[in-house]
Amino acid sequence: MTQGAPSRGRGRSSRLAELQLSMVASGPVLEAGSVDPFAVPGTGRRQPSAALLVPGMRATVNAWRAAGYPGLSDTTRRLFNYWFEEDHPLRDGGSFRYYFAQRETIETFVYCYEVAAARTLRGLLERDEDQIKCSYDRYGNLEAYRRADMGPVDFLPYDANTDRFAHYVCKLATGGGKTKVMALAIAWSYFHRLYESGSTLARNFVVIAPNLIVFERLREDFGSGRIFLKDPVVPPEWAADFDLQVVLQDEAAPPTATGMLYLTNIHRLYEEKPGSPPNPVEALLPPPVRRDLRAGSAEELIDTVARRDDLIIINDEAHHVHDEKLAWSKVILGVNERLQARGLPGIVAQLDFSATPKYNDGVLFEHIVCDYSLADAIAAGIVKQPLLGELSDPREVPSDDASVRYRQWIDAGVARLADYEALHKAAGKQPVLFVMAGDTDEADQIARYLESLEGFKDRVLTIHTNRSGQISEATGGKNKELLEELRRASREVDSDANPYRAIVSVLMLREGWDVRNVTVIVGLRPFSAKSEILPEQTIGRGLRLMYGAGSGAQEQVDVLGTEAFENFVKGLKQTDNVTLKSRKIDAPLEGRTIAVLPSRVAAYDLSIPQLSNLLRRSEEAIGQIDVERLGARLTLGDELPDDTQRYTLSDVLTKRIMSEMELTLPLPESSQGILWYYAQSVRRDAHVPQALFDKLVGLVKRYLTGVVFGMPVDLDDPRVWLRLMQDDAREAVVRPFVSAINQVVREEVTVELREEARPVSQTRAFVWSKDVCEGAKTVFNLVPVDSALESELVRFMDGADDVTAYAKNTKKLGLTIDYQSSKGHFRLYEPDFVVRLTNGDHWLVETKGLEDLEVARKDARARIWCRDASELTAVGPIPQKWQYSKVMEMTFYSHRGKTFDGLVRHADAARS
Repeated sequence: MTQGAPSRGRGRSSRLAELQLSMVASGPVLEAGSVDPFAVPGTGRRQPSAALLVPGMRATVNAWRAAGYPGLSDTTRRLFNYWFEEDHPLRDGGSFRYYFAQRETIETFVYCYEVAAARTLRGLLERDEDQIKCSYDRYGNLEAYRRADMGPVDFLPYDANTDRFAHYVCKLATGGGKTKVMALAIAWSYFHRLYESGSTLARNFVVIAPNLIVFERLREDFGSGRIFLKDPVVPPEWAADFDLQVVLQDEAAPPTATGMLYLTNIHRLYEEKPGSPPNPVEALLPPPVRRDLRAGSAEELIDTVARRDDLIIINDEAHHVHDEKLAWSKVILGVNERLQARGLPGIVAQLDFSATPKYNDGVLFEHIVCDYSLADAIAAGIVKQPLLGELSDPREVPSDDASVRYRQWIDAGVARLADYEALHKAAGKQPVLFVMAGDTDEADQIARYLESLEGFKDRVLTIHTNRSGQISEATGGKNKELLEELRRASREVDSDANPYRAIVSVLMLREGWDVRNVTVIVGLRPFSAKSEILPEQTIGRGLRLMYGAGSGAQEQVDVLGTEAFENFVKGLKQTDNVTLKSRKIDAPLEGRTIAVLPSRVAAYDLSIPQLSNLLRRSEEAIGQIDVERLGARLTLGDELPDDTQRYTLSDVLTKRIMSEMELTLPLPESSQGILWYYAQSVRRDAHVPQALFDKLVGLVKRYLTGVVFGMPVDLDDPRVWLRLMQDDAREAVVRPFVSAINQVVREEVTVELREEARPVSQTRAFVWSKDVCEGAKTVFNLVPVDSALESELVRFMDGADDVTAYAKNTKKLGLTIDYQSSKGHFRLYEPDFVVRLTNGDHWLVETKGLEDLEVARKDARARIWCRDASELTAVGPIPQKWQYSKVMEMTFYSHRGKTFDGLVRHADAARS
């Protein structure tokens, strides 16, 4: 696909950008935080995509996921189960989960490459041609498709010379977690290449940043392999096989590493002339490819990767693939050519990530295979909700001093910052005001004014970047100082000890310099198409969450500014179907701060034992399975297999037979094929490592030959073949085997006290945007609740004579209990309340409206936790007796008593 001007292709329609925008605007309007960020969205809970490939690809991947990922390799299936089906505990007692946005992206990459084997743009387009036509005809009967001889490849500026390897683009909103998806893609490719016979994926990777700021951010994640250690990327049983060395630009690659991740800034591959005066003509052109390749640049990179036999290119902020289309594309294609010149296959794949992968005319890149829009991200609550701050009769004051001219907006931003500080400071966060000025003189004037205000002295950070909002890699003078300042500031702004209250910049940094604490954006500079900055980039620096999705806080960022600025950011409606709700700049903020009241600690504090997990998975235990106990499940008839099948073609309306024929069906050449099929089915469904396959084959063989038919059989008997090939046989054999494996690999270990009981009063203050209620017998100022039933239970406990204290168990409290789900995965469960009675007994309480398949498992595990907590604390300085109760909604409202003990007895009676 040519990266040149969009008009280069024959058939490229001038209406395409307009058509794509109309498709985006047709999406549903979803409230911020109304979609579960971790679950698969339901019907009507996603924004449509205008990207050519995405509507069909999204439908295909959704169906593939719902069907259980048919065609997926065993290696990738294990990764998917580990990433998306298992819970991952954190040190603070919470758990880590990947966003659906991240899941869908890696699923789509895997489907395209591993399952559909669509490894060129032509392959992707032709595979999805009917869906593309359907999508675009729906929104305007695109004239290009009225010609029967013109398909997607003809319609686009297609160039076969550049369509040489798999190239997938992910459009993922700012704050959606692109770096984590990169890590998942790297792990998938690495282990697939390592474990799957015939794999064409890679164990070597080049991650390319578009500028120094993005490079610094990526170095924080990938340096020393940090992201693979911090996040649940590598399954524990595979950790010993993950030999991936991370090499930063200019570092030497270790020759003995199995895999390599080379992190570089793209400008290291461009010709640089430090110290030479800027050429105004050259400044308007893309940077040229280096011809005098030096150590630490393209030549060293290519030589390093050419010594290996595979390579995947990963581009961060990949809209620069267009911004610098000539040089960037030449570098990547040059790497491919050099690899092939040395007899290697060339680049395996190019994975591009960007929130705004668009050409300058607004048309989306053709290679986009997945699209998670800003509107989707806001609805899922994985970014802050942007709100347009309203001022009454705002006016500029005639002055050559920007701080005077824009005083009304600046002061409004300062006042709004104070509101956010009042909400978040108790939770240890320092909200930040971000001011975008018109030029460096204006930035300095505004910064001086802010410094003069009370509480702002030495707490204003001023950043001067070039006209594109970036910093060049020149090593001299101001650039080096600015880079060091940004490195330091990026570490400090989001820290608990953040010294800054305001940041002033000419151009907000377009990407890479990501801070989480921005809560107010004041725009004082004009924007135009010539700026090549999109509305999402304008507010992007204020979108990232301070606390993370699922924290209970619906985070927001106020955006205000001049009329020109407001009109510009309102363009989000056109480009992303995001309607910025307006709010008076002095309106109360949403959310409440939940904090411990020191005056309540003595009377209402609770101490919760910190127990280690009970469960762990031990696949080696599958050898303990007694196949005799699985029982007979099939009957054996006398029918012999027939390798022919009659095929009848009939008219749908008249039912008249039109023709008949006989087809020859392939039969297994030996019983080994059937045995292999059943063993692999069991291994895949039970998540057994490939290393234990031989042991599993032996167990399956014993079951098939001696148990499943209720008598000994010969697997080479054709009657046995026939019966095991029938549809119901797989379910009859595999399901009990998987159930038995899940039982034996579920190993219960000795539970220990990880640390002394943790007082609830040590819980750090946090922000809660959902419902709250007043509570008397708790250390907190307010009780955060998830339902009306919980609010009523709080009111009941306040009035119960036998309750002395209680606490709502939020993620901040951190009480989680491990259990095994019905599918065999290890999950974490969070009971709703912790309660202490007047007799000293402690209770875990769960409230329920409806029960699901997992409730009984959670109940049983919670009772075991209470038993262990009671036994382990019995020998300590403060013995505690723990019990568990589940209170159903109907049970609660039918109870007429006034004591907690009576409620528990009533609940027990209702269940019996």
